[in-house]
Amino acid sequence: MDSPNPDLDRYVVEALVDHVSTHKEPTNYHDLAEAVGEIRGNPSNQRKLGDCLGRIQHYCENVGLPEISLMVERADGTLHESVTKYYREYHPEVDNLTDSELVDEVRKACVSCTDWQPLLYFVRSNSLGSTTQAEKTYEEGSRVTRVVSEEIKRSPKARADCLAKKGTGCIVCEKDLEAVYGVPGIIHVHHLEPLSESDGVREVDPIKDLVPVCPNCHAVIHSKKSKDGESSVYTPNEVRAMLGLPPLESYEQTLA
Repeated sequence: MDSPNPDLDRYVVEALVDHVSTHKEPTNYHDLAEAVGEIRGNPSNQRKLGDCLGRIQHYCENVGLPEISLMVERADGTLHESVTKYYREYHPEVDNLTDSELVDEVRKACVSCTDWQPLLYFVRSNSLGSTTQAEKTYEEGSRVTRVVSEEIKRSPKARADCLAKKGTGCIVCEKDLEAVYGVPGIIHVHHLEPLSESDGVREVDPIKDLVPVCPNCHAVIHSKKSKDGESSVYTPNEVRAMLGLPPLESYEQTLA
């Protein structure tokens, strides 16, 4: 998702995380703009916060954290309808909830969350030049290096089908962090054949091609330094071996 002002995204996330962690309650656009202004050292325009919060909601999805954007409401206590609409697109499992019930559930998850570092790291990295689908220019001596990355679209329905069949326990370390922390939505879904290695759109079988992994194990899986002709990721069984766990006969099995 394009971020024309990654620095603003970072300031807003820092202000939001501080508010939610300290006050355990929603804030509003006016108070958030003031908090962002204090962090950046100059006033912040409320009108710019809407698009910013939309991007942050997307970032939260990327790092597997509850959407902290839902902690921001209008002066009358309502949310923009696009916020819940976007959430439902990525979470078909909440179709049975009303918008009010959905917001309450996400806000409880935000208040319960004790580690926002993945989100803070994500936006701070963006502000240093790792923005998605955005171009930034850096001067290094007499040369200019342009860094451009792109977002690969994933199917929220494939994710939901995978988790419905295999549960929310990590197939690598066998921990169910959603049960441990009581925070829904923090489990990741890993593609056994990385999407980054495909030429374009391809069919994905949520049972054969996807596995649930916790954020830590997912990071290790993608930490492999590949050589020519080698896969760019560790297999789940290779990471299980690092933990002293026996290999799984099939990644299609569940750990329940």
